[in-house]
Amino acid sequence: MAASGTAPRILCIGIPVRDLTFRVEAVPARGSKANASHFAEICGGNALNAAIAIARLGGRVSFAGPMGDARETSSGFILAQMAQEGIDTSHIVRMPDVTTPVSAIMIEPSGERTLTIYRDPGLWRVQLPKADELLADCRAVLVETRCGAFCSDLCAEAQRRGIAVIVGVDRAMSLQDGLLTAASHLLFASEQMQETAGVADDGRALRRLAGLTPAFLAATRGPLGTIWLNDAGEWEEAAAFPVQTVDTLGAGDVFHGAFSLGLAEGGNVRRALRFAAAAAALKCTRHGGGLAAPQRIEVEEFLRGRPQNGSRNVRDYGLVGEGFSLYQRNQPIKWNRILQMTDAATQIPESSRRLDAIDRKILMVLQEDASLSVAEIGDRVGLSSTPCWKRIQRLEADGVIIKRVALVDQNKIGLGISVFVSVESSDHSDAWLKKFAEAVSAMPEVMEFYRMAGDVDYMLRVVVADMQAYDVFYKKLISAVPLKNVTSRFAMEKIKSVTTLPIPAVVAA
Repeated sequence: MAASGTAPRILCIGIPVRDLTFRVEAVPARGSKANASHFAEICGGNALNAAIAIARLGGRVSFAGPMGDARETSSGFILAQMAQEGIDTSHIVRMPDVTTPVSAIMIEPSGERTLTIYRDPGLWRVQLPKADELLADCRAVLVETRCGAFCSDLCAEAQRRGIAVIVGVDRAMSLQDGLLTAASHLLFASEQMQETAGVADDGRALRRLAGLTPAFLAATRGPLGTIWLNDAGEWEEAAAFPVQTVDTLGAGDVFHGAFSLGLAEGGNVRRALRFAAAAAALKCTRHGGGLAAPQRIEVEEFLRGRPQNGSRNVRDYGLVGEGFSLYQRNQPIKWNRILQMTDAATQIPESSRRLDAIDRKILMVLQEDASLSVAEIGDRVGLSSTPCWKRIQRLEADGVIIKRVALVDQNKIGLGISVFVSVESSDHSDAWLKKFAEAVSAMPEVMEFYRMAGDVDYMLRVVVADMQAYDVFYKKLISAVPLKNVTSRFAMEKIKSVTTLPIPAVVAA
């Protein structure tokens, strides 16, 4: 996707921030101190980072939004940097006796960041210039979520004029937020989309939000790519580009800026998402927040070296359709999985070797209560929401977390009998085992199914309502394949039953 003719003008609406960045080996524990290996003062803020990216990628950018008192020295630093990037600052509104936001950001070697920020409440009293002034010669408007209170009407007017309105969502939105309907495109981070929809699942969250807004909906998941709803209401996935990440600060903002420019240049959604993914990937390979956004020539060269596979419908991957997440559909066990069970039990995957103490704490918390919000989990393990969310996403992608479910009391749904069924067979051929495994895996009464060493060949844990129901199951089992012996042992009392695995402090290499 290359620019042609006059570069489109994009209006970015946001609140600039003075970022103080510190590179650290690890975020210090609460109440402790740590030395930083590097310090930099840069300008930031979601919309400003996106504006820098747009300018470097070949777009024309105007910026509108509030800044602190004109007497502030920090404001002068930000404006000078914006001018150096070629960003039009004539629509910025200076707010007397108000402080320009400032943040302190700690960046770990992995690229994960932890930050705190101060935003003066007085900034939201701003009144932007008139719509005719801001929207003249404008091809797209990019807004950061927190600005809805003072720009929703402007965004609605832009839509009426046929101008794309892209909202980069970096925090949970109220379902009454005017930007939900004023936007033509909503680009969520996965965590914030789930919090906004009140659903802990990307696919269902997209579907719920689609019922509340006519806007294009997408959710970014960092290195896991982006999922989005197409015109047919189906989920598609746009892959991320794997790179060696050193700093993720501003990567989402660069993505939003590149996506907005891609649309403004006349590209379709698929091309814009690919262009944005490439720009964000390159940004992650260097330090500096939005100031590390790549130039146009870098992105085009990066894309030339990578085949354009396009977006794929999530059904192509055999993933959950009604509730898309990062685990496979819960299908009957196939023969090859049964055959590999012994090897899987004796090998330690690389992802397990990389689990640190915080990962293990997260796993313990989730095993106890998977309904907790990311913020609540972060509080329990000593992380802020974003680093905690990224760790959970990585644990899901690595297959450490398979899925999140609700545990049901079997007695309260009328399944009061538990039976342990041992099976012996005189036929140990591959063909017999394949047929037996597929038959048992299709029986909903079977909760667990193991191939054993010892005096029995297979063990099943079965739950049924009563003896009559078990008799029906038993007849179904023995008619599936020829069996040598079947022994049923009925549980009289459940003394202990847990789903929480005892996660070891150290996994041997």
